[in-house]
Parts: sequence; structure tokens; C-alpha cells
Amino acid sequence: MTDEELEELAFSRIDRIANILEEKLTGDIKNVLEIDLENLAYDKKYKKIAKEIASRLFHRGISEGKEISFEKLSPVEQKAVEKVRNDSALDNEHLKGDYVISNFFEIERIRQNQSPPPRKRLQLNDEQLSQLFQLKFQKESVREIARQMNLNRGTINKVLQKDYVDTRDRQRIAEAEQKARSNQKS
Repeated sequence: MTDEELEELAFSRIDRIANILEEKLTGDIKNVLEIDLENLAYDKKYKKIAKEIASRLFHRGISEGKEISFEKLSPVEQKAVEKVRNDSALDNEHLKGDYVISNFFEIERIRQNQSPPPRKRLQLNDEQLSQLFQLKFQKESVREIARQMNLNRGTINKVLQKDYVDTRDRQRIAEAEQKARSNQKS
């Protein structure tokens, strides 16, 4: 899509103005990681604009991180983002503003085979975590812990390094470690 085509879509007549604060309308784009792959019918104009904005930002390499500075956008792109935010706020059945743009970021990443694989959640229960740390505090090797618990060494290492994205998993690990440490002292 050329700048002229994007500008024509973004500057087209707005039927109704959504009630959005100016600082939100022209603020940074939040890059959320919600993917809606089931509703890919681009029947609404703001979806077509959002798809184009996401594609442009992705190809310019500024789609990483949690936010994208509004100032990094060209004037046409800024107006297009305002249009997406306004029109999507009026649309009651689809994702809104930044969510729409972010979804197209993810779709573009998937198309380019650059989507990171999803991180797995911790699969061990509290009893297993407690047992793991008890064995570790008894100076057992990772290999021996894995053998006794019938788990992969990689799983043991991942738990010991607290290598989980979800804060609930890291919290459970920390609590199990603390509990095992206090049990060892008694």
C-alpha cells in the first residue's frame, strides 16, 4: 500500500467521533500479544489500516518492545493510528485500537516465521518442587535429582535457575525453595 492509499483511508470521512482523550488518541502504541487468528475477515476499514501500519512498522524493525513511540510514525501513519483507534472504539464486536495493531504485528511475525515459540508454564506440583529442593539441599547432583524424580535434567535446571516467564511460576518456585530451606534447618 502506498502512502497515498494509506492517507486516503486514514483521512476519509469519520462518521462519528469516539470519546477518546487526546493523549490516548495520539499516545504510544501498546504492543500486546493477543492473537485473534479466527477472525481474519478484513471487512472493516480500520482493520485494513491496522494491518498496513503493523506491516510497515514490522518491516522498519520498530515492532519490538512493549511500546512504539508515536513520534517515530510518519504524519500519515499517525493519522492512520488515530483512525484505527477511533473507529475500533466505535466497533463493539472486535478488538480495540492498540490490540488490533498488535494482533497484526503478531500475524506478520508468524508469516515471517519470526514468532518466538510459546514459553511453557511450570508443570511440577508443589510436592514435586519441595522434593526437588530437598534433594538439592542434600547436595544431590542434577542428574541424581532427575533420576530419583523421573524428570528431565533440563526441567531440573530450569527450576533451579527459575527460568520461567510467568511470575506465578517463579513465585511457586521461590516459596518451595524457602520451605525446603526452612525444613532443612529444623
